[in-house]
Amino acid sequence: MIERAPQNILKHRVQLASLPRCVWLPALVAGLLALTACADKAATDVGEHAFDQTIQDGDLTIRTHADKDALTVADRVHLEFTITAPEQFAVELPERPESMGDFTIAQWTFTQRQIGAGGESTQTIHARLEPFLPGESVIPSLEVVAVNPAGERIVLTTPAIPVTIRSVLAADDAVEITGLKEVAAAPPRPAWLLVLWIVVGVVVIAAVVLFIVHFRKARVAEEEQLSPAERALRRLQALLDRNLAGRREFRSFYNELSELLRIYIEDRFGVRAPEQTTEEFLRDMNARDVLTSNELTTLREYLRHCDLVKFAAMEPSPAQVDESVGTTQRFIEKTATPRAHELIEDEVTPTLEGVAA
Repeated sequence: MIERAPQNILKHRVQLASLPRCVWLPALVAGLLALTACADKAATDVGEHAFDQTIQDGDLTIRTHADKDALTVADRVHLEFTITAPEQFAVELPERPESMGDFTIAQWTFTQRQIGAGGESTQTIHARLEPFLPGESVIPSLEVVAVNPAGERIVLTTPAIPVTIRSVLAADDAVEITGLKEVAAAPPRPAWLLVLWIVVGVVVIAAVVLFIVHFRKARVAEEEQLSPAERALRRLQALLDRNLAGRREFRSFYNELSELLRIYIEDRFGVRAPEQTTEEFLRDMNARDVLTSNELTTLREYLRHCDLVKFAAMEPSPAQVDESVGTTQRFIEKTATPRAHELIEDEVTPTLEGVAA
């Protein structure tokens, strides 16, 4: 059987070759035509037909071409708008729109202007559109404006293109939408898990509170070890770092600057400066005789300048701001060292304590 098969095939080939050409040639042509018809039918079933239309107004011509007028929601349609006009015409191409009807724009490009041998210019817009929902739809028209050498505007509107959009599902594959099912009850959580979360939460909150309390105590202890002058200079640097004067918030800046100096005087000399007006404070300082006349004069001018900014809405110049900061720093540094009467009091106090003992 294996040896006879090639002989049978060869025999059939010889018989076909021995047939007259007028018999097998028409049969071959008929077979090719049948295959072509089947291919055309398949293309028709897919629903792809090119749309091609040309409109003209004088010397301005627009050819609109679409590669298909029927597609599925998973396909794209490719559009070409070819604009032809004389070289002297100024053609205004439409900008890319947000969308075109029921289609989103996946691509929108322009070709460079080309000048033909006859002096006509040609430009083409290429667009690829994606459908959204199945059904009958229309690709809307575009307007192209051209201005001739005489300044006349020519407006041409491309034709709207009807398109059929089909679903990728066959009719038998339609999805049946049913009502929602009842929500299944979640399994109950064990009681020990809830207790565990509560314990963990309490521990975390307690740790955060203890950390904050410890941090604040450490910060207060650190500040207590500093001298009044060191604390004041730290506050001055922190105020400068906030750049209130650079942001032209002069009233806030001078409020904090004068308050900083008053708190320093309270810590340094035991004067309740923050609770007094400027004039009351100056009289109290003069009566206590803790400042020299030059220091008192400097302090008086400094506080009155601060009051002008705080209460009279005066805007100081950058030089005045720098001078106020410098005055504050110099006043703190100059008065930080103990005065002569303070040294005498420190020496007399131990002696009195020894006598009393």
